[in-house]
Parts: sequence; C-alpha cells; structure tokens
Amino acid sequence: MSSIREKFNLKKYLVFLEHFHKGEIAEENYNDFKNRINNDKKYHDEILEKTMLIIDRLDEINKLKILGRIFVKYVK
Repeated sequence: MSSIREKFNLKKYLVFLEHFHKGEIAEENYNDFKNRINNDKKYHDEILEKTMLIIDRLDEINKLKILGRIFVKYVK
C-alpha cells in the first residue's frame, strides 16, 4: 500500500517540475531567483517548505499542473 502512495507522491513532484520547466522564464529572472535561493538560506528553506507542503496537500494532477504554472509566474 505504501508503495502506491510513494509512487503517487513521486508523480506529483514530477508533474509539478515538468510544468514548471515548461514555463518560459527569462534567463535573468531565473538567475536572480536561483541566486537568491542559493545565497539566502532562510528564503531557500521557506520556499522549499511551502512548496513541498502545498504539493503534498494537493490530490489531483491537474492542480499540480496549475501550481507549476503559478510558480513560473512567481519566479518571473
């Protein structure tokens, strides 16, 4: 039973990442975001924790696709 749940959770993260990477983000915006994530531990932890919490709570794949696109907008 837990392997089914683990597979679904993995699928949720993969769908989110797939739709995040489909979004077109200007290189400058992406680099700014990446630098802030890499240089600000508090910001890094906050973004990671909130994103993981939201992904864990979502139970439909379509919602994860939308979340990926929303995250692209956030980075922009």
